[in-house]
Amino acid sequence: MFIGIDDTDSPDGMCTTYLCAHLVKALGSVGRASHPMLIRLNPNVKFKTRGNAAVAFHFSGAVKEAMDIVIEEVSHLSMLSCENTHPGVVFIQDELLPHIRTSPELLGFPMRAIRHLVSLDEVERLLTKHGIQSFHLKLGRGRIGALAAAITCLVDTHLPEFTSQVLPEHTYELIAYRDRKMWGRPRVVNASSVFRADASSYPRTWDTVDIANRELVCVPNTRCPVLLGIRGESEDAVLEVFSKIECERAAHVMVFKTNQGTDVHLQEGTIGHLVEGESYIVRGVVSKPPYTIRGGHVFFSIADGERELMCAAFEPTKQFRNIVRKLIAGDVVRVWGAYQEGVLNLEKLEVVELVRAVPKNPTCPVCNRSMESAGRNKGFRCSRCHTRHPSRVWAPLERGIEKGLYEVPPCARRHLAKPLVRFEREDVHPMR
Repeated sequence: MFIGIDDTDSPDGMCTTYLCAHLVKALGSVGRASHPMLIRLNPNVKFKTRGNAAVAFHFSGAVKEAMDIVIEEVSHLSMLSCENTHPGVVFIQDELLPHIRTSPELLGFPMRAIRHLVSLDEVERLLTKHGIQSFHLKLGRGRIGALAAAITCLVDTHLPEFTSQVLPEHTYELIAYRDRKMWGRPRVVNASSVFRADASSYPRTWDTVDIANRELVCVPNTRCPVLLGIRGESEDAVLEVFSKIECERAAHVMVFKTNQGTDVHLQEGTIGHLVEGESYIVRGVVSKPPYTIRGGHVFFSIADGERELMCAAFEPTKQFRNIVRKLIAGDVVRVWGAYQEGVLNLEKLEVVELVRAVPKNPTCPVCNRSMESAGRNKGFRCSRCHTRHPSRVWAPLERGIEKGLYEVPPCARRHLAKPLVRFEREDVHPMR
């Protein structure tokens, strides 16, 4: 049986991954749970509680008893007092594997939940149509993520021929959980040890710290049960980093296979054909140069013919805004990010072509003064010695920016965003 769970936490506490770790241990009394998966969904969903993540694992053993345990623990641990928390659990029995193998709408559902906005009605229809069991509390919106995560886990472990369309790339995250009596108290983590551990493992692990902004990215600030989380290319890499960090005793540690750090949420888009709440990579020419508004947010526009798209680098992106500010009209770029309220919120900026020269009035070779227009279609002349020149000249422009791919710093990075250090190309400019 495959079990998917989502929407049990809130901004004030709990964590769906903690509930997963708790269940994996509790289910040991009636069977065995597999290595769990952590699947991030569309990061632009307005009603998400925090990071919009669902969890899933395979269970073998006493199915009825296991379902009872899951339902009891989800009911007990979910933050039901939060108006945005609507827990959902999905149970996919092993007997459904042959059916799912031949169902394009089920196999395509995880990617829909990651890239698009999925309605609860759609999920309820799928569950009923395909005979998939579920449990929910309140509105049960968590069934959306639960179904996506359960199908991803199913494909990853039992239907490898479909992996490329469901989980085209994966990474790992180690999550250490606090002793329950420590919840809500300041976390005890030696910052120096975290920076040293990061330095010893980068780029096999990433987003552990933000060196430029001196932040511990791996340590949350909420009242949730998580002590810290380490992201990397392999289980060995994240375990090695955790072993080097000096911190309070962790009550439990679990490593998740995940779609984090893969850019799987992004799709190619064109100006004028973007859907609210989805994430894109869009090519265009800078039509309005960057400007900064109160609060430190930077805006500019790109165009594709007559159509225009406003782009933004908000204050939390810190030094990334300095790169954006160096753009000028005429530069060719590709912008990567979420389309919300008519604006593309930048996660990455790809500089494709740069304006390298600008037209200017010629300089008089005799007087070394800037020449003036002699009239329409009459070229230029020196007002002092009357030397003439037929046209404007091109002057080289010092840009302070190179072609290639730029990213926001770790402190502003979304869970799904792929760090540039993971790209197999040379023209990248990683931020540390």
